[in-house]
Amino acid sequence: MTGVQTCALPICVGGGQWFISRLVDTQGLGATAWLLVGMIPVLAVALMAFLSYRKLPHSKLPTPKRPASLRSGILSRTVLLLFGLATSRSFSMIVCMTGMSFLIAEKIPDESLALRSTGNALAMFVVAVGSGGLLSGFFVHPKSEKPGILISLISAAPLLIAFPLLSGTWLLVVLGLGAGLLASTIPLVTATGQRLLPHSSALASAIFMGLAW
Repeated sequence: MTGVQTCALPICVGGGQWFISRLVDTQGLGATAWLLVGMIPVLAVALMAFLSYRKLPHSKLPTPKRPASLRSGILSRTVLLLFGLATSRSFSMIVCMTGMSFLIAEKIPDESLALRSTGNALAMFVVAVGSGGLLSGFFVHPKSEKPGILISLISAAPLLIAFPLLSGTWLLVVLGLGAGLLASTIPLVTATGQRLLPHSSALASAIFMGLAW
């Protein structure tokens, strides 16, 4: 499920960024306050789901005992190295998204066109991130984790370094490819961490998909 989870949220976020850029361009920044009204049906559905969930029968599973070696496992050199990779990956994504916005604004003097172009680029970026994570999730296997992480990081680096030097369609294409390759490490790193911490896979996911960001 790691690859599916990685893909679903960025695609939704990408649609939101595309929509927000159009809304701000046509109605101004103040119009975004009306988006809070859209939270009402979301909260209603969430409340109905919560009430329905409470009525379902639940079986209590025995709480597994936490092994004494869990702390040493989290602080092992391999897990710390994976955490470093995950953190570097997240940092690179945030830098590219932020830098891209300023880059487009600098290259396009027209404010309206620059805003719409930024919305398009951000939407493309996060969809590429989700797609890269999804495709990588289909190939997660103990034998493919290490080479997959190395290949994706090495392949993404020159693309993400080169995209600020480009403009137009090529900027988006190179950035999208780099973002997709970089995001393909997400399910690989998470699966490796869960395998190294078998007694606490939830904690492994929290480390590499939560704390790393």
